[in-house]
This record gives sequence, structure tokens and C-alpha cells, in this order.
Amino acid sequence: MSNGDADQILRSTIRQMIEEMDHRKYAVVDLSKGYNAIVDVEYLYRVNTYNWFAVTSSRQVGQVYAKSSAIISRKHVPLANFVMSLSLHGSYQPSVKHLTFANKISLDCRLENLIDRTGRQSVMRHRLGKSNTTSEFKGVRKRPQKNSKDWRVQIHDGEKTIHLGHYETEEYAAKIYDAAAWILFGASAHYNFPIGTPSSEHRQTARNYIERHLNKRRVKQLSNTIIPKSFPVRNSI
Repeated sequence: MSNGDADQILRSTIRQMIEEMDHRKYAVVDLSKGYNAIVDVEYLYRVNTYNWFAVTSSRQVGQVYAKSSAIISRKHVPLANFVMSLSLHGSYQPSVKHLTFANKISLDCRLENLIDRTGRQSVMRHRLGKSNTTSEFKGVRKRPQKNSKDWRVQIHDGEKTIHLGHYETEEYAAKIYDAAAWILFGASAHYNFPIGTPSSEHRQTARNYIERHLNKRRVKQLSNTIIPKSFPVRNSI
């Protein structure tokens, strides 16, 4: 396939996606050379703070990436990395890198389409789906107390198990798990429900528990490095 043919296919594919997508959830970012990229509406304001241009890949025929040189001086930051950074950290972090696209379309920068090839995402991709538990949903168990009607939610981030709270209904608990998986692992996670952006309510609840877990871990790490307050007194000479 020639570069020209591949380019036309990419442009046509993006146009069709823009026509068919839910414009309440997704938005269009204008690039140079007449290209467009797609992002989640919730990130559009931050994305539009910068100018984005289209960069044709020299290695892959038909691959075009959205990048900006305005975020960090003399560095081209990919739009996909910027979106993932906003999701995980609230601002751009250079540590977020090595992303791939679930549907292989490099201008589709919706969060659900982004996959991190390293770190916690790769751990999640190699995990199995739901194992036998008291619930039909992954990450959900009934509390062990007799006659308990609450459902407990937990998720493993690749290092530790994160407690995500107790909930009255099994389905609501499963949605909290999905929101946590979405925050931690993106499109590579095993979900209880069809993949999509979790509701703001579920995301906020899951994010609160994840942040609490991370804060406790930081405090523990700090306490392990604090120098003891008392020292043996050396005899004076």
C-alpha cells in the first residue's frame, strides 16, 4: 500500500468515526495538514490550551500522530501521552510514555483507546478474568459476616491490593471496580461491563480510595526512612 492510499484511508476512517461518535462524550481536535484527532470531552479544555500538529511516521505507513511542542520546550509531546497524563495525574507527566492504540488508529486519543505497554497496564493485560468468588463480578465479594448484605470491592494494582469500599448492591460494587480498573489500567483492564468511560460518580469514589491507598503507602515509606530521634551520647574526650 502506498503512502497516499494509507493516508486517504486514515482520513476517511477518522471522518467516519467523528460522524458516528457520541459528541456528548468525545470531541474533535484540529491538527495541521487538515487532520483531526479525537479526545474525551472532559479533557478538551486542557488539550485546546496548546496547538497540536500532525506528524507522519517514517516507520509505519499510514500512521500519523498528534503532537505539541508548546508543553515542554524543544520536545514534541504526543496527544495520547498528554491525555493519559491528565487521567492519571491531572497534568502532563513525562513518565507517561510507551502508549499504543487498542484499535490501531493513532489519531484516536480517547482514553479508552489508549494502552500503556509498561508498568501497571502490562500487569493487568496478563491477568486472568474473574475467578470463582461469591459474586458474579470481578473484584467483588460478599462480606464474610453472617447475614451481611454488603459487597466488598478490591483491586490489585500490580503491587498491593487496594480496598475500594463496601456497597449495598452487587452491581454498584462492580461498577466501582470498573472505575478503579479504568483509572489504573485504561483499556487493557478486564471489565465487568462493556468498556466505556465510567460515570463521574463511580470514578470519584474509586479515585478517593486509590488516593487514600497511595497516601498511606507514601507515609509508610517515609516512616521507614526517618532517622531515629534519639542517638547514643558519645563520651566526651
